[in-house]
Amino acid sequence: MAAPSIDDAVGEFIEIANADIVRVNLQGWRLVDKRNRSHVIATELWIEPGAYLVLTRGAVDKLAGYVHSDYQFYSLQLVNTDGKLSLFAPNSAVDAQPVDEFTWDKASPGASFERTDLLDNNWVVATTPWSATHIDKGSPGAAFVAPPTPTPTPTSGPAPLLRLSEIMAAPSIDDAVGEFIEIANVDAVRVNLQGWRLVDGGNHSHVIATDLWIEPGAYRVLTKGTPSHLPIIFIRIINFLCCSLPIPMAPFHSLRRAILPTLSLWMLLPGAAPVCAYKPAPASSAPT
Repeated sequence: MAAPSIDDAVGEFIEIANADIVRVNLQGWRLVDKRNRSHVIATELWIEPGAYLVLTRGAVDKLAGYVHSDYQFYSLQLVNTDGKLSLFAPNSAVDAQPVDEFTWDKASPGASFERTDLLDNNWVVATTPWSATHIDKGSPGAAFVAPPTPTPTPTSGPAPLLRLSEIMAAPSIDDAVGEFIEIANVDAVRVNLQGWRLVDGGNHSHVIATDLWIEPGAYRVLTKGTPSHLPIIFIRIINFLCCSLPIPMAPFHSLRRAILPTLSLWMLLPGAAPVCAYKPAPASSAPT
């Protein structure tokens, strides 16, 4: 977890799993971050076969129940952008290869990176909160569990008339917080957006995983940021984590239908074509 909703110096955590068949003492194992800061586990810390331990940057009394802590590391910092974390066995040479290593381009606010299988190197951004006391997503101290496949909106005819009505690709605040997408229902029927899919120009996609009803003539706002990171002026309906909206334009301008970035809205049905798909107008045509 590189970007917790609480203070980074408290909420950052690292989970270590034992995929072997023997019990292991982590004393002497070394963690190294992108800026070459290191922490050697200084006390006995046994991990059973198949078990998971959570190492936190903050002390237990500071965590206040945010996440369980098996051990505190204090000399590492998990940067939000262009990060790396390496794990070295005890007494490793300076030029030794790490036992394991993970790199990331950009952390999603309030969501950990999760390894889907201990025997491969496939990582995903967490989508399910682990506690009812906050909205941060992950599974600290437990194995990854894939989220349930959302149920598509049933349809027996043409797709409902939903439209991408506004997109903010260059907010004045951090892109990872302020980017938003507005969806309008121009049909005469109420539509459940659960199962609908957004796809950006880089083929990143996000499937709306929960019930999200939109009435005829209504608008819904989907934000990239979570409520704790959004300014109070934002009204958040749901946050998307996987899409990015790169487009050259002046800050503070959102895009109306005349000038939309490459973004598609799909019903989650086999072989379906997108309901809406738009490409950006030249940068010179941005509103003034």
